[in-house]
Amino acid sequence: MLSWPNSECTIDTNDFMKKILETKNRQTAERQGLLHEGEEVPYEKVVDLIRNPETFANRIDEPYTLNVEDGVTLSGRTIELEGGYFTNMYDLVFPGSDVNMRSDIFTTKRPLYPHRIFADEVNVSGTPIACINGSFFFLQDEQIDLSPVEIVYNLDVREGWVLGLPSANRPALIIKKSGRIEAVNLDASGLMLIGNKTVRWVGGESVAHQKSEISVVSGQGVLFNSACCTIRYDNGGDKTSLRRLIRQLNFSPRAEDVVDVVVKAGTDGMLRVIAVNNGGGTDFFVGNFIVQLHRDDARGINIGDVVLPQTVGCINLQDVHSAITTGPLVHHFLLKDDHEINLDSSLGSFPPFAPGVRYARSVMYEDVDGLVHMVVFDAVPLSKFMKGVTPKEVAKNIPENARWAVFLDGGQSSRITFRSGSDVDARGNRQYVRLHKTDKVTKESPIDVRFLWSARGRPLTTMIVLKKIPKK
Repeated sequence: MLSWPNSECTIDTNDFMKKILETKNRQTAERQGLLHEGEEVPYEKVVDLIRNPETFANRIDEPYTLNVEDGVTLSGRTIELEGGYFTNMYDLVFPGSDVNMRSDIFTTKRPLYPHRIFADEVNVSGTPIACINGSFFFLQDEQIDLSPVEIVYNLDVREGWVLGLPSANRPALIIKKSGRIEAVNLDASGLMLIGNKTVRWVGGESVAHQKSEISVVSGQGVLFNSACCTIRYDNGGDKTSLRRLIRQLNFSPRAEDVVDVVVKAGTDGMLRVIAVNNGGGTDFFVGNFIVQLHRDDARGINIGDVVLPQTVGCINLQDVHSAITTGPLVHHFLLKDDHEINLDSSLGSFPPFAPGVRYARSVMYEDVDGLVHMVVFDAVPLSKFMKGVTPKEVAKNIPENARWAVFLDGGQSSRITFRSGSDVDARGNRQYVRLHKTDKVTKESPIDVRFLWSARGRPLTTMIVLKKIPKK
């Protein structure tokens, strides 16, 4: 029997199971080419890769630049950090204004492997050139009776359709209908029409996470969404332990004088009221979002009413093609060591931007020349010296005069995927181990596959996609 590190999982080494593993990993290697093109990955090597993270923790011998497309390049280099640490930085660069290409934000209800973006069955309204992982999303490790309707946290605008609104003040990446991409600090507040009624709202994340006691007052609703959930690790000191939803904290506040207006998108993309719950206590996951109103303000609101979000923060949503909430502004960490996002219980009990914490990091920024950068600072978490970068180290390696620069989701989500000739290639998170996903044993997979190495990386719910524009 062979044991995987940091787990209680064991896998029998009989010939039948060896054959299954060899087949699965050979297919992965052939599709992705992330070890050596077409190389078979035998069982013994898979075990060695998982047991020996230093296999992946290698410096880039010489800085390089690849031409991905006309006007699009990908460079790679090693950055030496204090204490003997290092990271490999990958930087995909493209013009922010080009009639032949544009960026877009692709979101989906269920996680999707990045390489699928380049498959014909995924419609991205153009020919994909490259993509990077996007925003934070609901992620936990056990089967639950109710999953979020909207798995993407906070703001989610998909091809002009508003599907999610923010419950916390955070930066957002906005792509205007003109094609212009920018990042802005965005307050969780705004206006929406519910039926014929104009409703003013503020985000309720601080209430849900018990950081404040904002109460519903006449003339202003409080918005709750899937990002108001609470995720904790089984072992608070061990990030390899199971992530679990704290179900008893997953409900809007109860009060006699409040009404929960539950809003959900239909198959046509239109938001409508699907429930009106007196007294609060609504599960955060039953709709795209919930607006808790004073009962006087809820009069005249009925099930079936169309909901039209009009503004969020300083943004007129009528001007937005696609948008997502992001992580903090990068240069925040040149002046400060901490950030309020570290109190966000929906991201688990390990603050992602805590001082000195090393993770793989993804960033987007626009430089003074109008070039947009997709950047990954890579990591092999179990290695000795390639453990990732701190937020402050990232800030020191992004031009201080950048027009804007924001963190995206990081850790095992960090990945740049791009078209390389007729193939698809990737940079970032070459060692991704699927943990705690299933105990399912089937005829096709008669073994415990929870701890198999996967070259495809983590499936994602949002990606920023650079694509060619179809000629009219």
